[in-house]
Amino acid sequence: MEEISRKKLEELKKSPWSFFIRKKPISTLVILALIISGIYSYTSLPKEIQPEINIPVAIVSTALPGANPIDVESLITDPLEERIASVSDINSITSTSNFGISSISIEFEADADLDKRVQEVKDAVDLAKSELPDDATDPTTFKVEANDIPIITFSLIGDRPLYELTEIAEIIQDEIESITGVASVDILGGQRKYIEVVLEQKKVEELGLSIQDISNTIRFNNQSLPIGVVQIDKLNYSVRVDNQYSSLEEIRNLPISFIENTPIYLSDVAKVEEAYPNQSQISKFSINGNKSEKSVSLRVNKKKGASVIAIADESKLKVEELQENTIPNDIDIAISNDNSSFIRTDLGILTENGIQTTILIIIILFLAIGFKEGLIAGLSIPLTFFFTFTIMKIVGMTIN
Repeated sequence: MEEISRKKLEELKKSPWSFFIRKKPISTLVILALIISGIYSYTSLPKEIQPEINIPVAIVSTALPGANPIDVESLITDPLEERIASVSDINSITSTSNFGISSISIEFEADADLDKRVQEVKDAVDLAKSELPDDATDPTTFKVEANDIPIITFSLIGDRPLYELTEIAEIIQDEIESITGVASVDILGGQRKYIEVVLEQKKVEELGLSIQDISNTIRFNNQSLPIGVVQIDKLNYSVRVDNQYSSLEEIRNLPISFIENTPIYLSDVAKVEEAYPNQSQISKFSINGNKSEKSVSLRVNKKKGASVIAIADESKLKVEELQENTIPNDIDIAISNDNSSFIRTDLGILTENGIQTTILIIIILFLAIGFKEGLIAGLSIPLTFFFTFTIMKIVGMTIN
């Protein structure tokens, strides 16, 4: 029996793990390093509701207003498919031609570099643009994302015209899009103000003008152009002419022609008014069960691999700063669809269950093999998790 124990001891001495038994200070440092790196990795790892899945599919969408499916197929779909077919790693191409819309779905091989292949598709589509009808919209190429859902939504509510809420929403949009990890911020329910010029055809013809002449005059007088550089005391100053319209009256008083040195203003031949287009989307928001009000909403979308919690927290901070310094006090901003709150709840439950399980295992081991042995064996469980979090951080995985 003693001889068997002696042999096992000799084998243990030859094991590489015996180094950590002999060098206890080094073992302690390794354990501390594992704990520190594990805690850091856990706090900095992106946290998701579900795993990120790469779907090797890209979509190319193009519109040709008023065209029937046959014309869409021959004028849009076929030229695009010919160009796209030259891209490598394509498994299949499926297209649909409807009234005014062409949609082409490209499925790549499972092991293809999706970002690189999608860029190649965009390049191929750009080459095909010259073959498309002038009335067609520019083709839009995007890859399908499994987790392409908004992570948080901000809704602006206030007793103001929608176009004013939209202008404020655009300020918030620019600020949030500057946050690292944000892919885009979509504005829903917005409305833009524009200037509508309704010409009186009879008066225009009497002056010998055309609609194109008046359109060019309006456009060319609404430009900001650099005119050169002025050097003063060895310092260079860039000089530009800012000739953009600042008011409705300025547009109305725009000279479009002259009769015997007498200017003819735009208001003499046209009605110039502010106008508001019909909304393609309507956004409403209700607080505490009250009647829903018209609002302008901002949906925040994240990039792949970014942390939902980090982006949501930074977005809230940005909005709070803007509310204090920029956004008028009569505008309320409500938060909805905050996915970070669900993730926090789920991770809290998961962490609590993990701690309870570890304590139960240590108690069972203590009853079975003794306190010291049970404590050492039980502590290997959280150390294993710390090591796992470190590896997950290194390879770019998420907690979900």
